[in-house]
Amino acid sequence: MELRAERRRLSNAANAVLTMQAAGLEPLTPYPGTVKKWQCLCLECGNEVTPTHDKVKQTGRGCPSCSLKKRGLEHRLGADEAAAVMRAAGLEPTSAIPNLKPPMAM
Repeated sequence: MELRAERRRLSNAANAVLTMQAAGLEPLTPYPGTVKKWQCLCLECGNEVTPTHDKVKQTGRGCPSCSLKKRGLEHRLGADEAAAVMRAAGLEPTSAIPNLKPPMAM
């Protein structure tokens, strides 16, 4: 009985490592459990972060800082869209709008 529980624990830990790596995180400490903070290194920005395995599994997002930046970029408008919003509000843009999404490369 005890051997089966140990195998299940090892399997859960191995799957948890794969989940974290898929989200761009490299665990720095052994698997603490699904709802406990887990010290990891963000492979994108290099910051040490402590998300829970449960949160990463639910959201698919790893580093909170990188995730926030990505979501911010996703909500930015392109130049044409931003100008259309201004015109719909009765305004005419007189210069380039700062902080726009760069044009999509095709």
